[in-house]
Amino acid sequence: MISSSIAELVVKVPFLIPFTRAMMSGLIGVSVLGWVVNQAGDPNGEAVIHVSESDVDVSVGGVVYRIDQRRYEPIICKLPAGSYELSMRRDGRVVFAEPFDLDRGSRVILTAWDPSATPGPPRPQPEP
Repeated sequence: MISSSIAELVVKVPFLIPFTRAMMSGLIGVSVLGWVVNQAGDPNGEAVIHVSESDVDVSVGGVVYRIDQRRYEPIICKLPAGSYELSMRRDGRVVFAEPFDLDRGSRVILTAWDPSATPGPPRPQPEP
């Protein structure tokens, strides 16, 4: 019964077939164009690393940066999208490590610091 009513509708309104084809073609075209726009652009991301210590080795993405004296400008690393770990070593001992994810076209700002040398915020004291 449903198929016969659709057939009757097509017979009564013959322009629906080309109109439906045009709508479907347009929808597919917009979908493909959306995918292309999403894939366009830089496939890499950027990690901006501030180092607050001196005499350390900082590594990210398989590259090691030697920091002899305090740097006031950040290290800027262009890396493919993915998961990484920022680590800082002093005398072969890891003093800081932080995993991070980098998306394509995004920027992550990180700070490498030595928690044992730099005091953090004051801890709340228990009430008497």
